Amino acid sequence: MIPLGVTGETGDIAMDDLVACAVEAERLGYDAFLPTETSGKEAFSLLALAAQATRRIQVGNAIISVYTRTPTLIAMGIASLERFSNGRAFVGLGTGGPGFLTRGHGVPVERPLARVREYVTILRGLLSGQRFSHQGQLFTVQDFRVREKIGQRKIPIYISALNPKMIALGGECADGVFLNMMPVRFAEEARAHVAEGARRAGRDPNTVTLSSLLPTCVEPGDADALAALRETVAFYTTAAHYHYMLGRAGLGDQAREVTAAWQARQHDRAMALLTDDFLAQVTLGGGPVPIREQVRAYLDRGIYPLIYPVPRRGRGAEDMVRALRLVAEAAR
Repeated sequence: MIPLGVTGETGDIAMDDLVACAVEAERLGYDAFLPTETSGKEAFSLLALAAQATRRIQVGNAIISVYTRTPTLIAMGIASLERFSNGRAFVGLGTGGPGFLTRGHGVPVERPLARVREYVTILRGLLSGQRFSHQGQLFTVQDFRVREKIGQRKIPIYISALNPKMIALGGECADGVFLNMMPVRFAEEARAHVAEGARRAGRDPNTVTLSSLLPTCVEPGDADALAALRETVAFYTTAAHYHYMLGRAGLGDQAREVTAAWQARQHDRAMALLTDDFLAQVTLGGGPVPIREQVRAYLDRGIYPLIYPVPRRGRGAEDMVRALRLVAEAAR
């Protein structure tokens, strides 16, 4: 369970600064450090350094794409991280953005549900420490064992999801689900999708955690910080796979307007179309009191907030620490 964690992009922040952020997060009482992996730092390299520099905080990733590594390679990476961290590792699996995969890796996004399901199955088997075989639709593993000794702890496996079927898959086979920019209004439906998947597998849905990455304004009242937040939210909003969730939360019309403006290369207009209510539904910001109320609204619904600092240009490390301190103070 991750009551309050911190994630973030890593490309424009030096490795030493990111490790320092993990150390500061631990000092402030955060439960998890889970950076994203897109076009920045390679995930396991950063996490290994963060694990060595900390003692208590959980270390893992918000999302490792199931299209960029084989399940066996991910199992080896997470087993190594479990050793480095003395039993504090976890892994988040998902598809990743289509543009990131097709432009950066030349890999089409095909059969995502089947692929994620097989990854979870194979990871469970390989992380057991025993020899494991699997004959699936997409992967075959033959009498293979990961030799890194990791003890008896069951390493948590999370699924990053946005649509109902992938959320339900988390309820079926994972320890939890990571969402992104999830409005509080969608919490009840998200929990229902998890319960649907859990019922299929004969599991107790209450054993499956729900978390959401929440873009976080690093300095409420600062025009540059708010502009950075608006740009990030507008960018995510244009991705079609966010529209179901936003629509169910009553934000569908705005999402479509923002998307149309962004796709017409009217980026400033797209950002301006984001109302204060829209931002309040999917981000953390506005100062200590609103942030405290927003965090409490998620926790009251069984959703665990993962702050996602959105730094101003050229101030990545400074602003990540600023956001860590702001939310920690507000959440007390």
